[in-house]
Amino acid sequence: MGVLNMRLVETAPGANADCPFSPPAEWKGDDAEYRKLIRLRYETDLQASQRIAAQARFYRRSKVDFRGPYASAAQEIIQYLSR
Repeated sequence: MGVLNMRLVETAPGANADCPFSPPAEWKGDDAEYRKLIRLRYETDLQASQRIAAQARFYRRSKVDFRGPYASAAQEIIQYLSR
């Protein structure tokens, strides 16, 4: 487990194995499938769920840069969780 940069959410497939918002390198899904992947990680992977929750808490008080093909979907997820 590496250090997670809370100011950056990278959604490009294979870009960052430690970021729960980065799908595997071979990922080819659309936004709906991406949301399902993140939900699955949140519900079944303790490390990923802790990092997703921490990212949502960080988002409440700081600027976060969302990058990659699923940036808008990731931002919607974070906004929902940060309420």
